Amino acid sequence: MNIPPQAEEVQEVPIWVVSFGDMITNLLACFVLMQSLASTQDKTLFNAGMGSFRRAVATYGMPTWKTTHGRMEPRRNYRKIKYPTEESPEPLMQPVINPRDDQLRQLYDDMRKLLNVSASDSRRRVIAVRPMSAKFAPSSASIGGDLQGQLASLAADLTQTLGPRSIIFIMSAAPEVENGPKQWVVSAMRAAAAKETLAGLLSSEIRAGWELGAAGVGAGGRWYANLGLADSKPHVLVVVLEDQ
Repeated sequence: MNIPPQAEEVQEVPIWVVSFGDMITNLLACFVLMQSLASTQDKTLFNAGMGSFRRAVATYGMPTWKTTHGRMEPRRNYRKIKYPTEESPEPLMQPVINPRDDQLRQLYDDMRKLLNVSASDSRRRVIAVRPMSAKFAPSSASIGGDLQGQLASLAADLTQTLGPRSIIFIMSAAPEVENGPKQWVVSAMRAAAAKETLAGLLSSEIRAGWELGAAGVGAGGRWYANLGLADSKPHVLVVVLEDQ
């Protein structure tokens, strides 16, 4: 008589074990995902979360006391670190800014920008150099009648001859002032005064299409020499350029 073989009983894993393991793993994965997407991220906390997630995956979600061999030693001299969070109710204290220090910082930034040399793609061609023989009073930047008449004549000529893409650059010197910072300041003031006078003599339509610039050149030595004016040293020099 043949006895049918009996099926071996397979010991099933309790459902609560699988469910608990999946729950812990998914929960830790959610925490790690939240930490990776946080705008305020602490490296220590992020590494701690990653370590917990990896241990949970390695132990299938079982508690640490079930998978640790031997007795767990308590941690001595444990110091709790309080990390700031995005939802911290404590208001952030803004540092007090000294107005004078902020003004000095802005001036330093402006000077640094002026010292930075950058290449320009535009090519400009000098089409006219017009020295003006009018002179200023010693250490003065006021425009006299002689110089104003020459600027008016220049404005009439430029209106008839120049195109819309022209650059008019006015340079001024102060050779009678002692060499030093004051010489550069006086020459810059004279150039700015001549520029404002010329701009007032031009119509708004023409002035909108031109570019006006001014700069002081101190005594004017090497600047005038580069333009072929080494012998004569006019107080005002108008250079007309054109974009190519």
